[in-house]
Amino acid sequence: MSNITYKRGQVEWALWRAFTLARSPGDGPPPIFKTRIKRLLDLDRDLDAAAFGASPPCDFAFVAPAEGGSGVEAQYTAFDVFCLALALDLKLRRRSRGRDDRAAPRRAAVRE
Repeated sequence: MSNITYKRGQVEWALWRAFTLARSPGDGPPPIFKTRIKRLLDLDRDLDAAAFGASPPCDFAFVAPAEGGSGVEAQYTAFDVFCLALALDLKLRRRSRGRDDRAAPRRAAVRE
């Protein structure tokens, strides 16, 4: 297992290159792409898995917040980047089908 880690800027650049199949200009990902990644990370950190009743096998889906509080850059493993890529792909596919998470109406609980 490799101990190589990556900074967030490296992760954003690599994901952008992967999602555009390296056809994008060399100036890096646009702000909207970076914002989508940030929102996924924020959602992961804000989610309280204990509210679902079962204890999850890990606390975070992508990467744990950096030790030392704010201002310290998180380090991403290759597996963290892979999980983030899967989530981003699912989110982008959902948007391309016309179902935006923000605009989706909340469904009422099913009554028995």
